[in-house]
Amino acid sequence: MSLRVITVLLGTMVALIGAAALGIGGPAKADQVWYQSYERTSPTEVCTAQPGETSWQSTWGPDASWHPSWEMWANGGRGGWTCGRAITWARDTVSTTGSSTSPCASASDTFTIGDTGPGCGIVFYKDLTQPAGKQYMEAAPNTWSGGVSDPTLAWCSDTTNAVSTSTAIGTGSANTTAMLTDAAPFVACSSGAGFAARAYSGGGQHDWFLPSTDELNVLYGQKTLAGGFADNSYWSSSQYSVASGANYQLFANGDPGAMSKGAMNNVRPVRAF
Repeated sequence: MSLRVITVLLGTMVALIGAAALGIGGPAKADQVWYQSYERTSPTEVCTAQPGETSWQSTWGPDASWHPSWEMWANGGRGGWTCGRAITWARDTVSTTGSSTSPCASASDTFTIGDTGPGCGIVFYKDLTQPAGKQYMEAAPNTWSGGVSDPTLAWCSDTTNAVSTSTAIGTGSANTTAMLTDAAPFVACSSGAGFAARAYSGGGQHDWFLPSTDELNVLYGQKTLAGGFADNSYWSSSQYSVASGANYQLFANGDPGAMSKGAMNNVRPVRAF
């Protein structure tokens, strides 16, 4: 019997045991147990453990061979957002970036364009001449905000004051940090594209960011592999030469441009590793 078959059988068997312990009829999927669903006020609210978890559930931690993860999904098509605790049968690997264990891949692995990265996104950039931690970039899935497509957001809650950003590859993370922390008169973003990108924690990683102008252009070049892009304008984290504007790229044809920070454009987080 192959390792794959043994793994699936083990996963299904433990799922059934877990389902019985929870008092439900069986797993919601062939190899998953869902429980503890609860409503959130927004797709960026942190999913936290809820009261009533039993002792056997707590043993499935990041140090185990198999472990649970938080999954997010739209609330049955009725609007709102929910979280559900799930056991997923994926081998545990440890990422060297971010702050949590990744269920998808290890940052120490070797990747090629189109692979799934440690943040469970699609690798769209590779340059092994760059320093460690900046050799790859991955893009979040289009469902990253909990919906079925990339959300449309303003660039920032402060739409008039200047913030220090750059356009080059490798600067998107610093740009996003500046959007959330830069000094007065700029008021740190409390909502908008940069705020939402940094709040995303796909794959247990907490270092997602809004891509710079040049990073966004690379992502456009790999949009088919990364998948799920609308033929609309996507925000970069690079401010335009005018304080009230920021750079974007039209994913219908690749045309770059700039518009008011208050405009509603699509958003797709990325991360480097």
